[in-house]
Amino acid sequence: MDPDQIDHMDARINAFGSALFFDDLTLRHGADHGVPDAIVLYAAGRAGAMGDVNAAQVASAFTFFAPNVVAEVWPSVRAFGSPTKIAKVFSEAMSTAARVRWDPDAAAVVARLGGVVVDETVAMGQALFAGWQAMPRPDDPQGAAAVVVMALRELRGDSHIQCLAAEGLLPLEAEIVTRGVAGAELHGWPTPFPDPDVYRERVAVAERATSVRMQRAYGILGEQDLAALRDAVRALVIR
Repeated sequence: MDPDQIDHMDARINAFGSALFFDDLTLRHGADHGVPDAIVLYAAGRAGAMGDVNAAQVASAFTFFAPNVVAEVWPSVRAFGSPTKIAKVFSEAMSTAARVRWDPDAAAVVARLGGVVVDETVAMGQALFAGWQAMPRPDDPQGAAAVVVMALRELRGDSHIQCLAAEGLLPLEAEIVTRGVAGAELHGWPTPFPDPDVYRERVAVAERATSVRMQRAYGILGEQDLAALRDAVRALVIR
């Protein structure tokens, strides 16, 4: 398959996964199971796949959130309970949303073939991916697909962070290029912000390296399975 097609598929997977984070059905399930705060559900739910982590571990894994912001909010996050338990609620909540939002036939293909990519990838210094790689998958196709998509998102995210680090970039330097001032402010970085033009080419190099790594990961599938996964990703979202 053409590398650009893999990149496009990977981008759609990334977007579909993040769409579940704050979906009304996800948030409702979280509230019904003891986590009514959307930020707590997202932060502890996503990071809790790594275990009962501390603020420094979360800041390292999330990377693009300012460490002082994570340090300030993490005690209130922990007040809701164990991150490991919240991760289970978060996973179940996203699966609940996927059962309504995603086509079951397409989800079955994503769960099966995307699951092969997740299971066969060796996690090397990729704590978030490793956590979601090990997360139990529901028996139904949409629920399983939600967990697989989340794992693939974290695989891309961890790979990208490693590629940025290989270029000698700091989190804010990458953030100001990819998301601009609005993204830096959203993630709690203090001013003054650096000039993005200074870092633009190095970020582009890291982006290309990330694409190559993800193309290699998906390349474990044969051409027929890769095409089937691409088509299923295209058909996944129904509402």
